[in-house]
Amino acid sequence: MLLDLQMPDITGWDVIRELRADAAYDMMPIVVCSASDSETYRREAIEAGAQECLNKDNAFDELKGVLHQQMESAAGRTANH
Repeated sequence: MLLDLQMPDITGWDVIRELRADAAYDMMPIVVCSASDSETYRREAIEAGAQECLNKDNAFDELKGVLHQQMESAAGRTANH
């Protein structure tokens, strides 16, 4: 899942926590893209359960690598079950 932190009705942190609390989604890779470059935002997203937190200004190249890594990791988890 590609997720922003600042949304109109619910925060990205809350979405992450809700997904991690649901067994059907607890292993789903979550990558946060935020306009903020705040280290606090990044740390809180990772602590909530995101795998990565990228700044939108620099995200495209980083995002390609992160998504590739997460897809390989998910394929490995699927093969092991």
